[in-house]
Amino acid sequence: MTDTRTTTGPRVDEIAFARSRGKDSFRIMRLALTQALQHLDDQERRFDAMNDLEDQAARLNHVMFHLISDLFPRLRLDSAADAQAALLVAAAREVKA
Repeated sequence: MTDTRTTTGPRVDEIAFARSRGKDSFRIMRLALTQALQHLDDQERRFDAMNDLEDQAARLNHVMFHLISDLFPRLRLDSAADAQAALLVAAAREVKA
């Protein structure tokens, strides 16, 4: 692949935009994972403070529900896939040029 940082013309904007979307996707995913880990740490402390087995089971259920219903949507995998596609389109256009 060629280095597209020296390209001039309209593709420069397309490439910069695609790279920016990729970086934004990493930032969004990192933030979602960081917040999920903080929540997980808090829930683990609560779990450790409990003596009742049913309460502990309920706490685990809460964590599983949170990961499925809150974390996955906040990862914005759809946005990351769009960024990946934009990078691949820019790369394909660069090869043809």
